[in-house]
Amino acid sequence: MICSNCNHEQESGKFCGNCGFELSAGDTSPTPGIEPVPTSSPASTARAGTAPPPPNENVEKAKAFSKGYFQEVMGYVKQPNKAFSASESQFGHGLVTIGLYVVLFVMSIYVGADNFLLSLIPAEDLWLIEGSAELSLPFWEIAKPGLLFITVLLAASLGSIAIFNMILQNGQSLKLSLSKFGNLLSPLLALNGVALLLFLTGISVKLAVFLLVVSLMLVVTLIPSLFIYHYSLRSAKSQQAFYWAVLASLTSTGIAVLFVYNRFKTFIDELGGFGVW
Repeated sequence: MICSNCNHEQESGKFCGNCGFELSAGDTSPTPGIEPVPTSSPASTARAGTAPPPPNENVEKAKAFSKGYFQEVMGYVKQPNKAFSASESQFGHGLVTIGLYVVLFVMSIYVGADNFLLSLIPAEDLWLIEGSAELSLPFWEIAKPGLLFITVLLAASLGSIAIFNMILQNGQSLKLSLSKFGNLLSPLLALNGVALLLFLTGISVKLAVFLLVVSLMLVVTLIPSLFIYHYSLRSAKSQQAFYWAVLASLTSTGIAVLFVYNRFKTFIDELGGFGVW
């Protein structure tokens, strides 16, 4: 059957499947001068619709950066010495690593302190506390001192490196030093990540604390000494490379100890103000 209105051809039916015109039994030939109107299926209509929007440029850049950053960090975790070959172009990756190191450390401190709080309350007494399911420490009250602590320790390590870079006249820019320092933190970033997972899962709190302490000690003592030893070998004072490395480590450690002592003394004074002593 052929519709006399639009010349659409179909096998049977009372109405045209294309335009809805009523068909009669005698409609078997096309009407002259009228071109048949092609039908389109829903699938072809969907395909012929608007093209998908182009991918967001910023999102694509972020994906590429994340992929490249993860691969780079894993490379430094496996071969930390590669960090000494980092260039200024990797400055962004270095800063991200330093930032993630701080975030994971602060989160580990908070989760560990929160778990410690809950461990002080007997399990049989938890149901007596209203809202015990949501019982937790205020985040910022715990995170703030932890953030200050780790920031000072990182500053002590970086400050020691900067001082001895000037003494040894390495000629490295601050940007290049930060790039290498950040990438050298990659293995310690992994330590902080493992510590946070241990705190979250509760598998071993003691091991998590141990990993955090080791991470801090390496930041303050080992990284400055490795950094200065590596570059003092390439300076005019290479014969004393060992001593320069030890001095860099002692300088960083001394700054950290002074800060910890000052904070501890302030804490003791505050307790005295409350009449504890």
